[in-house]
Amino acid sequence: YFYSVQSMLSLRSTFSKRLTNEFKVQYMQQQRDARANSTLPRGQVTITSPGFGTRTFQFGGSRIVPEDHTERQVQVVNNLYLQKGKFFFTFGTDNLITFTDITNTNEQGGLFLFANLDSLERLAPTEFTRLTPSGNNLRNGKYSPRMDLRALDLSFYAMADWNLTDNISASAGLRYDATAFLNTPQNNPTVERILGRRTNRVAADWNNIQPRLQLVWDMKGDQRSVLRFGAGGYAANLVHYVHLNNILQDGITLTDQFIGITRDANGNIVSRPPTPNFPGYANGTVPIPGVGEGGIRSPYVNMVGDDFAAPYTWKANLAYRKFITPIVYVGVNAYYARTLNNFIYTDVNLKTNPEFTLANEGNRPVYAPRPTTNAATSPIILAPQFSAATFNTVAAQRFLTRDASVVNQNPELGRVLELNGRANVWQRGIVLEAGVVLPRGASINATYTRNRTEDDNSYDCCIARTSVLTAIAGDPRNLEENRGGADVDFRSKTVVFGVTPMVKGFRFSFRNILQGGLPFSPRVFGDIVGDGRGLFIDNNKRAFIFDPAVIRANPNATAYERQLATDMEFVLNNPNNIARRMMNRNLNQIAPRNEVYQPLFSQLDARLSYTLNNKIWKALGKNSIEVLAEIFNFGNLINPERGALRIVPGGNQVLLQTLGIDPEALSRGVVQYAYRVNRNFGQTALSGAVA
Repeated sequence: YFYSVQSMLSLRSTFSKRLTNEFKVQYMQQQRDARANSTLPRGQVTITSPGFGTRTFQFGGSRIVPEDHTERQVQVVNNLYLQKGKFFFTFGTDNLITFTDITNTNEQGGLFLFANLDSLERLAPTEFTRLTPSGNNLRNGKYSPRMDLRALDLSFYAMADWNLTDNISASAGLRYDATAFLNTPQNNPTVERILGRRTNRVAADWNNIQPRLQLVWDMKGDQRSVLRFGAGGYAANLVHYVHLNNILQDGITLTDQFIGITRDANGNIVSRPPTPNFPGYANGTVPIPGVGEGGIRSPYVNMVGDDFAAPYTWKANLAYRKFITPIVYVGVNAYYARTLNNFIYTDVNLKTNPEFTLANEGNRPVYAPRPTTNAATSPIILAPQFSAATFNTVAAQRFLTRDASVVNQNPELGRVLELNGRANVWQRGIVLEAGVVLPRGASINATYTRNRTEDDNSYDCCIARTSVLTAIAGDPRNLEENRGGADVDFRSKTVVFGVTPMVKGFRFSFRNILQGGLPFSPRVFGDIVGDGRGLFIDNNKRAFIFDPAVIRANPNATAYERQLATDMEFVLNNPNNIARRMMNRNLNQIAPRNEVYQPLFSQLDARLSYTLNNKIWKALGKNSIEVLAEIFNFGNLINPERGALRIVPGGNQVLLQTLGIDPEALSRGVVQYAYRVNRNFGQTALSGAVA
């Protein structure tokens, strides 16, 4: 459900020929209410199928809805324009206050995990997790109460435009922005006592001064050869969702609940998660398991750090356009941007140093305690003894550590995600253009863009734990190690647009886009480092690209390793693996981040319009009627196979599936994981299809 209303009052005052003032006040209100088809607890079941790999399927309710969101904004803008000699000045202010009334239910509905279809059929989950609201003032008896959030954005700016010469004009300005949230989260005394940090710190930035400059050189004064240069600083507004995180996830409002299977020293099951009663949850006769069921973990906390600042971007571009004939033009535009203080959440309760490293994976760090040979009590799950007959059906392990708290610096706290402005973005590119301006409104033009966007963390909004979804090597705090192509990077894009002259009221236009796909990294299915267990993240580690020749040269290679070598040879030589070249360049090391790109895709859009005016129907007078017919992705209409988008789906971006610690290597005192190679890695499929 969505609705929006706006109203504005504007006053323009002319004091003289050289002095004008514009004042505007605007009120905006919108409501976004999201409803799930079901409010049942979620269920997830992991299915391993030979030839298709491992998939996780979800059913039941939603992780983030229901959600009620009402936003009211008051904006006050004033601009004063002054002509003083050859200078034209603008002095202004733009201010916004936002009132948000929201109910957020993220992770509060509960989640049952099932190891396989058999455990689902028996209603025997391996885990139950929930962020359980506390107190009596709960929405629908099970969700946290509504929250009132307030935010303030202030700005003041001054700009001058003038002509340096007859052919050169300049614009220069200075802008100041301040942004802050006005609510204070609760202070968690446990966090302050243990970490020396206060959770009632408010996200705010009062220090954004932004100089800007633009120069335009019309070389001959006829607009046929124009050179433009611009540079300046640009501050971003704060993302309102992070303030919601800090208020809701203060470690007091919600209780982090986890109920798993516990065993004694002999491997016997002592207790299990509660048996789900989905029909009872649906009709309201059975409550969702709450804190009375036990499984209370150390609190999960979101907070603002001392290094927090709003993202700040320096931008520069140089552009040149020239008409080489009266109707044909060419141009080039080079751009560069550098973002500082970008948002990132860091777990400040993760152990400073790893417990051990994986020697066969480039010394990848592991923060969980070293495994033991007792499969029932080892802090890291052991893989079963190798068997060729059952190898392809062994369940892959999403989470290898039995207890999320074993990677914590202090067991009294769980994951403590601190928001700071330490991440970076780098972007550079060039755009080439050419076009023809034809009579009677017709034209055709083409642009080619070559782009490169890098970052060291691709978090941009909202739920804090998604900050750790960036594909990392080991330590999520090591930004330099995790620098690479941004998740939104693209390398090239070609756009051709054309429109015909109007003929008897008809006009045809088209647009064809040929663009490179987004990047991805070879990943590991399974939290092999240990930092993701408490955040429910199981596939954010970049895979180690094992060299089959190195494994075969090792006389002590285990049975799992020998199988790994065989399967890696297949993947490295598979002509359908679009990542094959990158993998062969990076053998025997952790895969670089986002150096594999999805295939190019093309889309042709077409439009036919008919305009009825007084030349055809005199009764229309000065009015006209336009009828449009548009086709998006025309190729798909002609041939669904050719018009479809082919991508490497998420399942085929997983190179290695973790089965547990290799027991044969462990018996020799060597700690390494047993992996199963996904033979479908890097293979494309039609978008929306299961690979």
